[in-house]
Amino acid sequence: MGGGAGAAGAAGAWSNAHAKRHARSAHVRDPFQLRVNAYRVLLTRGRDGAVIFVPPLPCEGATAARLQGRGVKVQG
Repeated sequence: MGGGAGAAGAAGAWSNAHAKRHARSAHVRDPFQLRVNAYRVLLTRGRDGAVIFVPPLPCEGATAARLQGRGVKVQG
């Protein structure tokens, strides 16, 4: 699974601030909930394991820290 554009925002809360394309869509009632549900589905499908790639970008630091704080191991 590849990381999106800044899922975790300030103060460790999930944010939809960087998902500008979906935020403007008239067809999506709640773009934030749609994003949370997509991550939940993808992260719960790894029966034997899963690889989560978080790009090494400054805006992704909070996402990486939040995942590591929840027990996701970093591969070196």
